[in-house]
Amino acid sequence: MPERIPNPEPIKAPNLREVIKSYNTPETTAVGQVIVPSVSVNQPIFIGLTKENMTRGAVSLFPKRQPDQQSLTLIGHHVQYDSSLLFGGVQSLKKHADVYVRYLDEYYNYKVESNRIIKETDLAALEDKGPNYLLLVTCNSATTTPYRVLVTAKKVTTPSKKAHASFTQQKEIIQKAHTKTYWIKFLLPLFLVIFLSGIFLIYIWKL
Repeated sequence: MPERIPNPEPIKAPNLREVIKSYNTPETTAVGQVIVPSVSVNQPIFIGLTKENMTRGAVSLFPKRQPDQQSLTLIGHHVQYDSSLLFGGVQSLKKHADVYVRYLDEYYNYKVESNRIIKETDLAALEDKGPNYLLLVTCNSATTTPYRVLVTAKKVTTPSKKAHASFTQQKEIIQKAHTKTYWIKFLLPLFLVIFLSGIFLIYIWKL
């Protein structure tokens, strides 16, 4: 846990360029990681509701809450271009889906109980439900909206070593899938544009 928690900042939806830039930035200040295999979510967890943290991953909305004593609430952006970016896939979570969390070097396994839409002003829905619950929050669309997706998941009682092993296994699977997606959807089109631009310039130069 950082010694100083940054003051909350006004949060706006990030553009794709900001998200891609953050994708290649090494994470050195994250306090954990959240993995949701069924929707390919694999995001670091940060402390401090700032624009930078929200662009880089998920944020613990109530950082003084400890998963062994209170509910853990994570909030992240919804990016329309690709559901695997940030928390875009959270809105598609189904009941009984697995969620794995590493938080301050402890490992937890949860199963989704509900996925519903709430108003952004419905703070009562985010009240502490006790140490057995995880709340995932994101916008219900990639544009400005007064509504939020709220996923509630309940902790599965498993030995710490088993939760750690499951977390590590799913992390490796999703990282490989993300790397493939990153090349196909982002880098390959960029290389293609550069290649075609080079051919076009050569053609113009020869005229």
